[in-house]
Amino acid sequence: MRAFSLTRRSLKVLVGVTLSVFTGLGSVNAAGLGPQSLGWLAVTAQVGNQKKQEDPKKQTEPPTKGSDQKVPPQKSNGNGNGGEQKKLGEDTPPAMKPNDNRVGPNAPVDPTPKYIFRTGPFEGMELFGYSYFSSARALVEYRRRLLTEPLKELAVKPNPVEATQGVVDPAVTGFVNVQTPAPDRYLLGPGDKLKLRISSPTRAAENVVIQVDTRGYVVVPGVSKPILVRGQNLVAAEKAIARELGRVIRDAEVIVTLDELRTISISVVGEVVAQGNYQVPSVMTLFNALYLAGGPTPLGSMRRIELRRANAAPKTIDLYGLLLRGDSSQDVPLMPGDLILVPTAGNRVAMKGEVRRPAVYETLPTERLDDALGYAGGAEPSAILDRVQVESYDPGKEKILLNVDLTARAAKSSPFVRSNDVVTFFPVRDTLLNAVSVTGSVDQPREYPYESKMTVADLITKARGLMKDAYIERADLYRLNDDLTETLLRVDLKKALERDPDANLTLKPRDRLVVYSLRTAQFIGERRVEIIGAVQRPGTYNRVDGLRLADLVLQAGGLLPEAFGEYAFIRRRNDDGSEGPLIRVSLIGAIKGNAQDNVLLTDRDRVTVFRADETQYRPEQSVTIVGAVQRPGTYPRSSNLTIKDLIDLAGGLLPNAANALEYAKPLKKENEASSKIEIADVITSRNNPVLADGDVVSVLADSDILLKPILVSISGRVKQPGVYAIRRKGERISDLVKRAGGLMTDAWSEGAQFTRDPDRLSTDAQIRLTPRVQEILKTVQSQEYIRALAKSDIDKIRVLQKSGQSGLPNIGLTGAMMPQTGAAAGPDLSDSTLLKRETVTPARELSANELETFGNVPLRVDQALKNEKVRDNIELQDGDILYIPERPNTVSIKGAVILPSNVLFVPGRDLRYYTDRSGGYTQDADQREVLVIRATGTIIKGRPSTRIELGDTIFVPTKVMVARLTESKSTFEEIFNTVLNTGLFIAIIRSLTR
Repeated sequence: MRAFSLTRRSLKVLVGVTLSVFTGLGSVNAAGLGPQSLGWLAVTAQVGNQKKQEDPKKQTEPPTKGSDQKVPPQKSNGNGNGGEQKKLGEDTPPAMKPNDNRVGPNAPVDPTPKYIFRTGPFEGMELFGYSYFSSARALVEYRRRLLTEPLKELAVKPNPVEATQGVVDPAVTGFVNVQTPAPDRYLLGPGDKLKLRISSPTRAAENVVIQVDTRGYVVVPGVSKPILVRGQNLVAAEKAIARELGRVIRDAEVIVTLDELRTISISVVGEVVAQGNYQVPSVMTLFNALYLAGGPTPLGSMRRIELRRANAAPKTIDLYGLLLRGDSSQDVPLMPGDLILVPTAGNRVAMKGEVRRPAVYETLPTERLDDALGYAGGAEPSAILDRVQVESYDPGKEKILLNVDLTARAAKSSPFVRSNDVVTFFPVRDTLLNAVSVTGSVDQPREYPYESKMTVADLITKARGLMKDAYIERADLYRLNDDLTETLLRVDLKKALERDPDANLTLKPRDRLVVYSLRTAQFIGERRVEIIGAVQRPGTYNRVDGLRLADLVLQAGGLLPEAFGEYAFIRRRNDDGSEGPLIRVSLIGAIKGNAQDNVLLTDRDRVTVFRADETQYRPEQSVTIVGAVQRPGTYPRSSNLTIKDLIDLAGGLLPNAANALEYAKPLKKENEASSKIEIADVITSRNNPVLADGDVVSVLADSDILLKPILVSISGRVKQPGVYAIRRKGERISDLVKRAGGLMTDAWSEGAQFTRDPDRLSTDAQIRLTPRVQEILKTVQSQEYIRALAKSDIDKIRVLQKSGQSGLPNIGLTGAMMPQTGAAAGPDLSDSTLLKRETVTPARELSANELETFGNVPLRVDQALKNEKVRDNIELQDGDILYIPERPNTVSIKGAVILPSNVLFVPGRDLRYYTDRSGGYTQDADQREVLVIRATGTIIKGRPSTRIELGDTIFVPTKVMVARLTESKSTFEEIFNTVLNTGLFIAIIRSLTR
């Protein structure tokens, strides 16, 4: 089956026809269009060419009156579709993501080709067969979308689709007229219209249209009794009608064709994309109906689809026969009242690794592993069949791992597969075991198949002999040992090629022969010379005998125009690699052939050719312009470039340019001032000097002129919120509120929030110094941590001594046990839990968010509105945001209280009042670190007597519950009474006095 590409106009036409059927047939079951599914009513399909057809050139209907829709002519593109048509899906909404957890009739349609499992044992694998219905799912999604478009867009009559002239999608047969001969298996029934062509030698031919009645009979003009045609195909019906006509008309000839198919009602339910009741042409088959409904969902079965028919046993359909073998024998014609049920999928097995079609397959309870392998297209030649890995489950107990032998003898006993089994076929090792190789100076260096009694000479022969530069005195044969190490065997290659038995060694599999070249086996010198500088192709060149300086310059493409020809240098090296003499020559003389300058070059000589600007000072030929111009920067200086020309090159002056500019020249004396020139004089050329190399022109700006307006925003409970432009410098918050029409009656100015761009709240110096300050603090905290750790060690020693230890353990100042020797050694406390417990932690490192400057500025806007001269009535800047909230009536309590909640605000009450109404503090509440967050963003430390304001948030943090190791008795007093080790005592004193 091939997907049928429809234009957007064609699908609108189909919806229009469907809606017209709804309005004309009151008894039609439209359950398919309910919220659960999308069943579609299909119009009656015509068969044959019995009705009058329009001119093929006028197949496209013109737009209806009042519509601005234009229909371009349909040009054929060679595949049966209009050349101007869009592919299905170009106008469709974006597809849902695969593996949406919702599946079934309520799920969004997934028109993507594949279904990839995201979780579970099949994660990352494709569900086999799901892609077959991708175009059907896209069509269902598009039909749903078109239902929401205005009806005026759909009021166009459809043209029939001729099956002999174009591709007809299986789903299209469900809702458009398809002109095609009736199939031989088609059985007549109530509602079919037949066209009879009756003729005889004694009468002219006559066309008669008759319809099969509800009982299955037809009434033929001239025949006295009805003729039963129900359940007959066209051939049988034609014979029955001819037989009855022959009784009243002598030698009567009858041709019976279908004029119009009947419409039947079927149901598609279960795990399908669009389940419901469908009115479809009577030629519809089971596969067509599944395609029309969008196919099974990811949960649906493809192997146990049931066709339920009245007075008949259910028939089970297996789609794998169609998908894998192209078997359409199960594609049965549908009859009125048929119900197609797609149940939930049964066992599913994943086939991974070295198989031809890795995917997740549905298996039947009676199928084995070799059956699943057949669905996957069989194993690849590289697959290991005697060690197939199966990840399975012992139901209700555990996950297990099995190794299965699927070789020819063991395949008959392959195990049954269970649901969620994951079968992996691993590849053989990518290593050639029956190969020998040769590398180096041979014609074809590579691996060759190993042959019995193969020798070094045989391998060289297979490699098509040695290269001319091969070193035949010696070759090396590397042989692999059993422990994967290598043994070196020296080979006299010359004797081996002469078939000397002592040199022509017999090879073993995986031997590696290395043939050296003369360059790699013996020193012949670095025959290279180098030229750099002002030549066309500087680089390294081969040195040939007799190469001179002029020859090398010619090989390098000759001198560049800016080359300096007065002299060049040749740097020569000694034979031992050290720097040799520096030779100065005339480059012009060498090119002219002067024997003194045209030096004979030796290996590793390096020639340097200078540019003229490298031999004498020459400033860069450019000028710079900065300030109030469109494109400030550095520009090449032409010989006649003036200041006016430079301003024009920079795009001209900006609107905020001042009346003057600064003109500075390089290499000026320290006390020499820059020239100041009026811009008007430059424009009129009264004072427009020609620029020199390195000159800098600075166009001054006028700070009273703004290039763009300063915008501020006010929102919330004001009469006219919005974005306002600052009219004059110095405009303040109170001015902005007035321009916004003032506050609303429910506005809460005390809780107003003011935000400013964080970049305007910190200077460049503060931003640069913050990391340095943080680094210094980190160093100080590290030293403090070391001192605190030493004090903690002393505390541990005292506790151990009080616990009854007879001797003092040798403990380092970091808490680690130190080894002791001799009789003075104390008990081994290296495993003591107390010593391992961390009692001191380093200072917490500040996060990036804690170092970031936030834009919130706590202000009392209510005070600014009462008195314009107060400090909170600050001057506005570009990008400022003012938000006036609605007046609240509660106070929020969060954190370590019994019941975090919101308490109604009571004027004059303190913090204790609100925490008591939240159940009081929890046991781990840190009552000394309670924070009160004001509505303006100000954060203060709360005390029980702190007065709470309207809109405040009380945050109660938790604390670490600590039990002290020591009592109030002096630590040093305990140490002096118990410390016997003088060295340890001195070390402790030193650590504390650092």
